[in-house]
Amino acid sequence: PRPWPAGGGEPAVAHDWTYLLESVGLLEHDERLAGLVRVAAFLLLWGSILLGAWMCRLIARAKASA
Repeated sequence: PRPWPAGGGEPAVAHDWTYLLESVGLLEHDERLAGLVRVAAFLLLWGSILLGAWMCRLIARAKASA
């Protein structure tokens, strides 16, 4: 089978993290960036869970007092 051309017959361009980080001069900081992304994801996950729990508690209190 013939491979599909990327975007109208133009040759495919590598859009992996190595290419992207190298093009902006941040490849040497890849592990630090990965760590920051992990920390941000962890904080976003638990922040969302806590915010959802807090909102559920507010709704329950409002229903109990109504």
